[in-house]
Amino acid sequence: MRDFFGKLIAKFAFKSSPVLQLVANKTQEILASSPYQSWSQEHKDFSAQHIIKMVTEITSSRNKVLTLRENLSREMNEYAKSYVLLATEESDNLKLVGTDGVSGQLSDKIVEIVRNDQKLSEATKNLQDEEIKFFIHGQHLMAYLYCAVLNTVRIYLEDYQEKDDWYKPYFHALAAFAEDNFRKNINENSLFKGIGLGGLTYSMMYQEVLSGVDNPYLSWKDKYKKEIDNQDISPPTF
Repeated sequence: MRDFFGKLIAKFAFKSSPVLQLVANKTQEILASSPYQSWSQEHKDFSAQHIIKMVTEITSSRNKVLTLRENLSREMNEYAKSYVLLATEESDNLKLVGTDGVSGQLSDKIVEIVRNDQKLSEATKNLQDEEIKFFIHGQHLMAYLYCAVLNTVRIYLEDYQEKDDWYKPYFHALAAFAEDNFRKNINENSLFKGIGLGGLTYSMMYQEVLSGVDNPYLSWKDKYKKEIDNQDISPPTF
């Protein structure tokens, strides 16, 4: 894998950037861990190429932070979707099950949810029902890899805060929004009170992230202070 990264990086501009070495180390560390042992070399190579493409786009951008956030938002959205589909109270390594909008109760309905989601149903149209969960698990591992690597880039670019950092709250917000949408697609009750706008409120953190504001989490909390004070939503503390 290390030789592969070296050859691949050499094909791209900005190959002298120190961030590429950080990215290579993080990617190799994750791909060497046990959940990824079943991945073929072709699968690993594909993921590595996608990572280098994203990082090259970021490092060549005039607005590196915004380009990072755009890439991270896309990958984190996929990570959040797969997370709420798979997470249970027993398997929840992120400790978000039971927080606002995240039930840990969708895994038993995963086939129904996937078949009723436009994007996921298209991606799995040639799969049997029993293959769906395996597919989502694979998507989850890939999305985690991309988010972990991009978070390394985020820290390198100093787009983080020592206190009230926005990364974990943003993931929770996307997860709560994803679960709310999945529930609506299968006519399940929303976890949010009233007319159930909590998911939409959480989704608005996306706008704050892409606005370029220094701390999207605190900016979002300030904009939706009324909803928080009224307990329409109850963001967890990280």
